Amino acid sequence: MTYTVNEKQNEVYELALKITENLNTAFDNGYLDKSDFYSMQNGLKLAKLPRSDGNKSMPNISLISRIRKDGGVSSMY
Repeated sequence: MTYTVNEKQNEVYELALKITENLNTAFDNGYLDKSDFYSMQNGLKLAKLPRSDGNKSMPNISLISRIRKDGGVSSMY
């Protein structure tokens, strides 16, 4: 379960869910492979990409939890 503390986090979480669902569908249908995920890894911040153990893509909760109510992102430090 994921908990959010403001409306912007809710919005970003919903967007991240859509992105990861689409990535997983594309992967399951053979339109993406592991090498495609590796090339996307640096630019795609809203999703955690699958690891080599076969996990599916999932929303990046660490990033989403740092989104402030004004839409900015707090530093992780």
